[in-house]
Amino acid sequence: MGVIARIALVAALAAAIAGCGGSSRAQPTMPVAHMQGGRCPVTKPVGAERAPPALSRLVGSDAARSFGDDGLWVLLPSASGPNAVPQDDGYGVKVGWFLRGTGELRVAGKRIDGPGRLSYKSAYVVPGDADRLQPSTLTVSAPGCYAVRAEHGDAAITWVFRAIA
Repeated sequence: MGVIARIALVAALAAAIAGCGGSSRAQPTMPVAHMQGGRCPVTKPVGAERAPPALSRLVGSDAARSFGDDGLWVLLPSASGPNAVPQDDGYGVKVGWFLRGTGELRVAGKRIDGPGRLSYKSAYVVPGDADRLQPSTLTVSAPGCYAVRAEHGDAAITWVFRAIA
């Protein structure tokens, strides 16, 4: 799948779920989209130079694998090696979130290259409105390609990763 097709897929996913308001208490929803030819349009990190300075101060060189906007950033899972650990209910993928401002983090996702599910569990919630890092686990049913939608305050991001066992 070419770069234009990847951009179109991510844009279509974002447009399909644009009705998820940042002030909504409901979990974001993700439409089911299936990929062709086993390709997965994995989101590329923006790099440390574009990450918020506060994120760089909190995670150092790991800011190079960040993606986000405004008050919501994610530290993307590794795309080059195993990132999913087997557990009782599937595979766990550790993900760190950088949050700025008040409000809860809402996360939803779907497998986009076949059947499967994704659920979100925060390791713990960091209260307040100061810049902070919130660890979490995305539990996926099987290795594969997943799209994730996250919302915090008025910020929302959509990103894609491949779970690799």
